[in-house]
Amino acid sequence: MAAKSTGSNPDTRTKTLLLFGKTGSGKSATGNTILGEKKFKVSSKGQTTRTYQVETCQRGDLTLKIIDTPDITEKMPDDPSFDPLREVARWIVEAEDGFDALLFVHHFGVRFSDQQKDVFKALEDTFGKEIFRHMIVVLSYGDEFERARDEEGITLEGYLSDKWNGLSGLLERVDRRLVLFDNRTKDEEKRASQVDGLMNRLRDVMDAHGGQPYRSKYLPPRSPAHVPAIRQSSAGREPPTNVPYPQDAAALGIVPSDAQEAKVQSVYDAMVEARSRNICPGLCSVL
Repeated sequence: MAAKSTGSNPDTRTKTLLLFGKTGSGKSATGNTILGEKKFKVSSKGQTTRTYQVETCQRGDLTLKIIDTPDITEKMPDDPSFDPLREVARWIVEAEDGFDALLFVHHFGVRFSDQQKDVFKALEDTFGKEIFRHMIVVLSYGDEFERARDEEGITLEGYLSDKWNGLSGLLERVDRRLVLFDNRTKDEEKRASQVDGLMNRLRDVMDAHGGQPYRSKYLPPRSPAHVPAIRQSSAGREPPTNVPYPQDAAALGIVPSDAQEAKVQSVYDAMVEARSRNICPGLCSVL
């Protein structure tokens, strides 16, 4: 059964999920599976996500806010204004109330590379070990696993424990929270079952933290009057010209209010300052 799309009205039960991973891992397709409809752009031609995109849906009693993100480890030669550290600052501000879960999407059969390990070490250095307590691994391309299982007799447990793919260490860090996703399947029952499995892992994370999300230390204290970003079509107001924005941000309907962009600048400045004082040796230095 497809998820019911929702508007942007705030809801105290809204849970924020951030999709994170390499280009081609299936982040956007995973987001579409969770949504129950195609909202995030998917392509086989490489990086198509240039800046974050937000969609919402209803799953049971929970409203989910899903943030799809670009691969911040990749350079974008066609968009020289892209600043990965500022992009991360935008994610942090977009999820001002915190991330309930960070969904690390990884392509089945692809080795967890040294570069990815460096980024995860950087995540820990920058945001602390707490970030792993909110992480769920989504092993995408589940259809390829099923083919390998049928043709080669491999098991999921055997694959995950194999030192070659490099995932075993990460799984220990996240208390083995993992779901297998086949985003290509047309079987609606299978798709629903996959999402149910993810929701169970999300509830595990929520229960472990008393329902409290992860909130970045780089965010300024909450003010009584929260001014959210303005989302409208590309025919509306353009992004501020004093701060470079990814080229397709307006086309995605991401048009920040002045207050929103001021918060982004504040978070960005805090991260840059931390890097200059060598107290942000992780993500700040990798990016």
